[in-house]
Amino acid sequence: MVNSEPEVRKSYGEQLRHQYLSLARLVLKQPDLDYNSLYWMFAGNDWACQRLDREVARLALSHQSTPTEAAYLMAQSPYSQYQISERGLKPESLLTYAKSVVAYSLAQMRLSYPQEKKELVTSKGTEKNATDKIPVSTQTLWDKYSQGVKAAVPAQLTQAVARKALRDGLPRETIGEILKVDPEYKRIESSLGEAKAAQYAQLALSAAVRMERLRQQPGLSQQRSQHRERAPEMEL
Repeated sequence: MVNSEPEVRKSYGEQLRHQYLSLARLVLKQPDLDYNSLYWMFAGNDWACQRLDREVARLALSHQSTPTEAAYLMAQSPYSQYQISERGLKPESLLTYAKSVVAYSLAQMRLSYPQEKKELVTSKGTEKNATDKIPVSTQTLWDKYSQGVKAAVPAQLTQAVARKALRDGLPRETIGEILKVDPEYKRIESSLGEAKAAQYAQLALSAAVRMERLRQQPGLSQQRSQHRERAPEMEL
C-alpha cells in the first residue's frame, strides 16, 4: 500500500523533529527533555532560539550530517516552529535562515564540505537529486558576496559584501567572520594591528546595517535622497 502525501510528509517531519530533539538534549545536557518542554522553554526568545539552533547545527555536522541535512533539521527548531505557528510565516520563507545557521556553524568549525548530490525525499514521497549550495567557509562566503562588486575604494567593497550578506539573512557574527578575509582587513591588520582591523570591520558592518535599514524604509530613504541632493555622499 502506497502512503499518502500527508502521511509521508508527517513521517519525515517526525523523523527530523526526533533528530533535532536528540541533538538539543545533548546541547542542553537534559537527556529526558521532551519536545513540548523544549518548545516552550525557547519559544518567543529569538536570541536564545538562534543560539540553540547554531549549537544543534554544529553538533549535527560533527556527527557527519551534510549541510543540507543540518539545514532541514532547522525546520523543526523551536524558532522555526514559532515563526510558523505564531507569526504566520511560511516554511519556505525560513530557508534562508536555515542556510545561514548552517553556514555560520561551518564557518565556526572551519570545515570545508564539497558540493554533493544526494537523494532527498520530497513531500510527495518521490526522490530527486539536490545539490548542496550552502557556503562552506568564510573565504567561500567572501568570494560569493564580493563577486561582481565594483568599488572605487576598499571600504565600498567591504560595505557591499556586508550588505549582500545582510540581505541573505546571515547573522552579524557570521558577517564579522567573513570580513576578516577581506584584503583590506588583512592589510590593516598587517600594518596597524588586529584591533584596528577589527574596528574597521565593525565600522563597515555598522554602516551596512544603517544603509539596509534605510533601503527597507521608503520614507527614510526619500529623506536621505533629498539630503544627498544638498550634500553628495559616496554610495555603493
